[in-house]
Amino acid sequence: MLISSIDNKSDPSLVSTVLLGCITLLLIFYLHERTEHIIAEREIYSGDILHANIDIATGHLWLEEYLTGDTTIEIDRTLSLINQSLAAVDSVIDSGELAQQPTMANYLKELKARIQKIEAMSLQRINAIETSGIGTEIDQRYDTLFKETQDSFDAVNDVATKHILEEENKKHTVHYTVIILWILVVGGVVAVLRKHLTFRELVESELEESRERYKTVISTIPHGVQECDLNGVITLSNQAHHTILGYEYGELISRPIFDLLALEEEADELRKYLKKLQEEKPEPTQFFSENRRKDGAVIDVQVDWDYKCDSEGKVVGFIAIITDTTERKIAEEGLRQSERIVSSSTDLLTLVDSGFKYIAVNSSFLKAIDKTRDEVVGHSMAEVLGEKYFATVIKPNALRCMAGENVNFQQWFEFPSRGRRFLDINYYPYFCSETEVMGFVANFRDITEKKEAEEILEESERILKQAQNITHLGHWKFYPETCKFEGSEEMSRIFGLDRGETTLEAFTSALHPDDRKRLLGEINESIHDAESWDIEHRLILKDGTEKWVHSIGEPSLDETGKTKYILGTTQDVSERKSLEAHVQNAQKLESLCVLAGGLAHDFNNILMVIIGNTQLALDTLPLESPEWENMEEIYKASKRATTLTKQMLAYSGKGKFDVRRVNLNEVLLEMTTLLESSISKTVTLDFKPGDALPVIDADIAQLHQVVMNLVINASEAIGENKGVVTITTGKANKPDCDKTYPGEIDMTEHPAGNGYVYLEVRDDGAGMGVETVKKIFDPFFTTKFMGRGLGMSATLGIVRGHKGCISVDSEPDKGTTFKVWFPVTTDETPDVKVETLEEILKWRGSGTILLVDDEDQVRLQAEKILKKFGFTVISAVNGKDAVCKFVDNIDQIVCVLLDLMMPVMGGVECFARLREIREDIPVIMVSGYNENDITLKFNEQGPDEYIGKPYDIIDLITRIRKLTENRDL
Repeated sequence: MLISSIDNKSDPSLVSTVLLGCITLLLIFYLHERTEHIIAEREIYSGDILHANIDIATGHLWLEEYLTGDTTIEIDRTLSLINQSLAAVDSVIDSGELAQQPTMANYLKELKARIQKIEAMSLQRINAIETSGIGTEIDQRYDTLFKETQDSFDAVNDVATKHILEEENKKHTVHYTVIILWILVVGGVVAVLRKHLTFRELVESELEESRERYKTVISTIPHGVQECDLNGVITLSNQAHHTILGYEYGELISRPIFDLLALEEEADELRKYLKKLQEEKPEPTQFFSENRRKDGAVIDVQVDWDYKCDSEGKVVGFIAIITDTTERKIAEEGLRQSERIVSSSTDLLTLVDSGFKYIAVNSSFLKAIDKTRDEVVGHSMAEVLGEKYFATVIKPNALRCMAGENVNFQQWFEFPSRGRRFLDINYYPYFCSETEVMGFVANFRDITEKKEAEEILEESERILKQAQNITHLGHWKFYPETCKFEGSEEMSRIFGLDRGETTLEAFTSALHPDDRKRLLGEINESIHDAESWDIEHRLILKDGTEKWVHSIGEPSLDETGKTKYILGTTQDVSERKSLEAHVQNAQKLESLCVLAGGLAHDFNNILMVIIGNTQLALDTLPLESPEWENMEEIYKASKRATTLTKQMLAYSGKGKFDVRRVNLNEVLLEMTTLLESSISKTVTLDFKPGDALPVIDADIAQLHQVVMNLVINASEAIGENKGVVTITTGKANKPDCDKTYPGEIDMTEHPAGNGYVYLEVRDDGAGMGVETVKKIFDPFFTTKFMGRGLGMSATLGIVRGHKGCISVDSEPDKGTTFKVWFPVTTDETPDVKVETLEEILKWRGSGTILLVDDEDQVRLQAEKILKKFGFTVISAVNGKDAVCKFVDNIDQIVCVLLDLMMPVMGGVECFARLREIREDIPVIMVSGYNENDITLKFNEQGPDEYIGKPYDIIDLITRIRKLTENRDL
């Protein structure tokens, strides 16, 4: 009732009472002023602390919004609020007596220090947010400091209130007692109450201003603010809280907070927890929950809460700051996922600052370089990876990256435990603003296996390409629908095309006109019938060269069975074709050789009878006999026939019998007169002998024939025109047959260890074309109007028989050069003739000779000759007959004349049987074949002498005399 009466400012009794108590009030003015000063000081002090507390709380909320990225509030506003709070505390410290109390001063200094720490840590959180994030150690330390600061504010309020009350009670108890008694007595209490009413109005005005400021803060901060009573009913909810939960403003007031929870079990837990809070009053702790919006969506929220107390400190409810963390949780989960990905990545990942120091690295990088995180993070790249590698590889690329460029390069690197590995390296600039680079991210990927696989593939492709080049095999692909043709590099070479000419027209234009239709028909048939093909055909290149190629095509079908493309190969088989032609020619020549050898062998047997009987007849007929001239003509004809058989045997390669060690220059000098008389009168013979020629093993007669054939051919090539035939000799280490002469015949399968002697016959006549040169050594081929026999084929046979080789080089109108190489003999001692012909014919022998030959006429002829020279003859028709007769007459036989080729038992087997019976029996082997061929038929020791068919009397007797003379019979 008293307060009610005081509030009535227009009451007349109040005015009267005031006037009556003025004098009394003047007496105690000092006491009232002192009391007013203390009370005002308390109220002012409380207002400063309240403002400081609100500024710190508001700054905290704005800082959280800034760090989570949910607002555009400038960080300067947060720092400004912190500074305002710090200034309010400073004003309390400097306010006089109250601030000078020791206990109070300590609390205020501690409060100021914590506010300064909040300012410093706010800056630290802002700088570290990109690398640390919300919820990290710095964030947790900041939240702890904020709670401690709030506790300091509460402590300051409690101590200050207690101190002021104590001072009032201590200093003014008596004064208040006097005042109250006086007022009651004189009625001055009304004036005192009026004075108090005026002061309360001032305080209430200030408090109202504080409420408005608080209301403004609550309504403007982006976080939800929620107050509830002890039963959990919402008594206050700001606009942000309504927005977070999707409600219209005011709809949350008076609603239980349990209705906002997404989970029923969580609501039950909260009811129990509120009861526990009222009973035990634990320290407020931050927690996270799931709220359900009005539209039913569930969101994640962070709840920071505290107790709400009345003026007596009794808990009357709770106040909470609600923050929507849904997006932040998603972001944090994404960040954690990214960290897991980075951590589990096999790529080597590092973050490097602008000073080339490591800021962060993943475990794969540490494992690869065999170092711990402490040995890498904070250290320079040069220190970790080596100065040389850093200077030569890392730094140049890193500088490019920090200039804003994404850098990629590949490099080998030697790891401590993994060895040498090939890395694909990427540098990405790390921006702290849109344009400022603060470092770079380095990503190292081990691609050693890929590199090795690529190298293996490249090597395989290189080998394949080289193999195609070696085998002259190209591959191609043809697409029927588009007529696109793709050919390999070797295909271009085979077809004589430039590298860029890979069109279908370019390849088909090289087909031989006679083969084009057949080949294109095979391709068309393959397209329609999906069948492969395999043919050989010819090409005509741009320079006119003709080639043979072997082409194979294989169609590839699509899912409908239609030909998608044809894959094929084409191989140059020109060399094989040429070789096949040579083989066919060689087979033809071999057949002719066999025929010529057989004819010569049989003809020699006939000639032996004719020549032998003619010689016997001439030896018995007197020179004046009319039959002498006829017999002499028969003898001359037989000798010419002998020359023919020698040519046939020479062609077959089996005609070298009378082998002697001769000097080629001496043979040519002896032939000079004969050669000059054999060539045209308009042709000059120029002989250029080489110096100090070594001797060769050769049959002089056959050597004469080779020289005569070559020189006569050269003379006839010149014809009636004037010209020169040049004969040159010399020595060489090896034949020059490796030159590509047309028609070259190479017989160097058994190279001579002592070198070669060569004979070159060159003319300046008409020359020959390529086709003629190819046939020059064919038997019966001639360029003359009328053929003259074996010609150059016989020459070839003689050269073969001497293990030599011959080549020809000729072009039309440029003359012809024949060159022949003979191997040098190992024994350079020339043969020496011992006796004259007259001495040989006068000689007579003695003893029995075993004559073995299957030809009756040959055998009878030989018997006559042997008996004429004093021998007894035992004849045998084959080898078996010879062995039997040899055993029966072993002591009388002084020599065996044994034919090589016989039925029943041949000469080789018969010789072996005879030597088994008697090792020292002299044996002369008779054959129309080459002595070297005969030697190969025997093992270590062969016959003592060889004599060729047809032999004359002088040759036969000379060999028999050599073996039988001065022997003990």
